[in-house]
Amino acid sequence: MIRLVVSFEDGQRRFNVPVNAKRTLGSADDNDFVVAWPGISKHHATVERVGEWILIKDRQSKNGLVMAGERLDRIHLRPGDTARIGRASLHVEEVSTSDADVAVAFGEHSSSQGAGGTRTVSEGDDERVVTAAMRWVRDAASTPLMTADRRRALLESAAAIADTRSLLICVKGGDLAVSQIVGTLTDDDDVEALASDTSINSRWFAVPLGKGMMLAAHPRGTEPFSVWQREFLEHVGTTLFASQQGSDRYVASAEGEVIFPDTMVLGGSAAMADVHERVRMAVQSGLNILLRGESGTGKELIASAIHASTRRSGPFRAINCAAVPNDLFEAEMFGIRSGVATGVEKRTGHFIEAEGGTVFLDEIGDLSQVVQAKLLRVLQEREVLPVGASTPVKINVRVVASTNRDLEKLIRDGLFRADLYYRLRGMEIVIPPLRKRRADIPALAVAFAARAAKRVSKRLRGVSRKALSQLSSYDWPGNVREMENIIEQAIVRCPNGGTLESAHLDLPAPVVSSSDASLKSRRASTEHAAIAEALERTKGNKQKAASLLGISRQALHEKLKGRPRK
Repeated sequence: MIRLVVSFEDGQRRFNVPVNAKRTLGSADDNDFVVAWPGISKHHATVERVGEWILIKDRQSKNGLVMAGERLDRIHLRPGDTARIGRASLHVEEVSTSDADVAVAFGEHSSSQGAGGTRTVSEGDDERVVTAAMRWVRDAASTPLMTADRRRALLESAAAIADTRSLLICVKGGDLAVSQIVGTLTDDDDVEALASDTSINSRWFAVPLGKGMMLAAHPRGTEPFSVWQREFLEHVGTTLFASQQGSDRYVASAEGEVIFPDTMVLGGSAAMADVHERVRMAVQSGLNILLRGESGTGKELIASAIHASTRRSGPFRAINCAAVPNDLFEAEMFGIRSGVATGVEKRTGHFIEAEGGTVFLDEIGDLSQVVQAKLLRVLQEREVLPVGASTPVKINVRVVASTNRDLEKLIRDGLFRADLYYRLRGMEIVIPPLRKRRADIPALAVAFAARAAKRVSKRLRGVSRKALSQLSSYDWPGNVREMENIIEQAIVRCPNGGTLESAHLDLPAPVVSSSDASLKSRRASTEHAAIAEALERTKGNKQKAASLLGISRQALHEKLKGRPRK
C-alpha cells in the first residue's frame, strides 16, 4: 500500500489514495485533501493512483507543481521520488498491510460509516474534521433517548472523526475487561498499559467514565492525539456512557421503538433484519406472539425485547411449559387459595403476578391437551380462576409463546388444539438457526468473547482470523446458546492479555457418514456424536450436557430416547 505525504517545516499530512478514484488537493475545506499551507492554492491539484504510482495534475494553480527544478502540468510520483507544491514537499511512502500485523479481527464487520455518514478522515484533515466533530456533537444532542444501536453508530462515527485506530470501552478493576471495540489492535498497541496507572506514558488516551468504566483511544498515525481530538473524545465518553451508570437491563427508547436487551447481539444479516422488522410490527400490533425456532436461537431474548418495548413498566414472567407438571399447572399459572387442602399455602400464580406485563410461555408444544384447554379459556376470557376460588380474576397481560416443534403436525396428529394455536399465533416470528445466518457469526463471536472476558476479569485483545474462520464453518446444532458456551470456555483457556485463537476452541468434530447416507441420517449421526461427547465431557451430568449443547434438559431427554444404542 502507498500513500501521499505532504510536508512543510515541522508538519506533515498523510493521505491514503484509493485505486481508480480521483481526489482533489488544496487549501480550501471543500477539497478531499485539505492542506492550508503557504503557496498552496484553494484548488491546487487532482490526485489519483495509477498502479504503484501517484499521478498529480495541476489545476491552473498559481505556484504549480515542481519536480527536479522544472514546473510541470502533471507529475508521477513513486516511492523515493520528491516534488514540490507551493512551499511544501511531496513524496510517496509505502505502508505495510500484512495480515500478520493485525492481531485481531475486531471492527472488520462494523460499518465503515457512522451516524450521519461521517467518513473516515485522513491525518491532518483538521478543518474538515473539526467541522465533522461539531456536527457529531449536534447529532448526539438531538437524540432524546439513546438506544443501543444509536449509541454504537455514534461511537463508530466518533472513532472515524478522531481518526482512531482502536477505540475501546473498558472496565478497570485491577485488571482490564473490554466490553466494546471499534477498529483494530496491533502488537504495538500495548493494551497492558491500560490496566495500570502508567497509561499516560503510553500512546493510549484514556477518558474515565465513572464506576471503573473507561474510554480508551489509540491514534491511527504515529503522532499522539491533538488537543481538539482529546477534548472531542472526552465529550464522546461523557455523552454516550457516563449517563449509562446505574441504568437497568434495557436501553431506553422512543415510544414504539424496539428495545433489545443489552445482552443480545442481533446481527446484521438479511435474515436477522427480517426478524427485527417482524419484531417491530409485533410491538406495534399488541397481538399475542408465537416465536418459532430451534433451541438456542434466542427466543426468550426476543420475547424480552417485545416486553421491554411495550410493557416494561410491568413484570416479565418466563415459564418453561415442559418443566411444569400437569397436576400443578393451574396452581403455578393461575394461583391457589389457602386452605384448599391441608398444608397448602396461598399462591398468586404467574398470570396474576404478571399484571400489566408479559407472560412468556416457552416450549408451548409440550403442554398436554388437558392443560391446553385451560390455557385456551384464559386467552379467550382474559381472566383466570385460581384453584379453590369461586370468582375469576381479570388479567391484563400480553402472551408471548415459543416452540421448537412442528405445531401443524401436532395438530394433524391430534396432539395440539387448533383453536389454541390460532389464539397464540396473533403474529408469528421465525428465528433462523445460526447455520442459516453465518454472516452474523463474527459479530457474535466478538461480542461473546468481550463479554466473557469481562465476566472473568480478563484482558482480551480480540479474536484471531483463524478462530473466526473455524467458528464460521461449524454448523452450531445448539445455535447461539451453544456458541456462547463454547466461547466462554475458550476464554477460560485464553491467556490474560492474549488473543482468542483457534487452539482455544473446543468444537465437536463433525461425523461424516458413508456417501450413500441420507441427509437426515447424516444430521442424526452428527447430533448423536455431539450428545455422546457432551455427556462424556460432563461425566454423565445431563443438565450440564444440555447446557453445553445449548438445548433444554427435556430436549436432551427426548433426543436420548431416539439415540441408537451401542
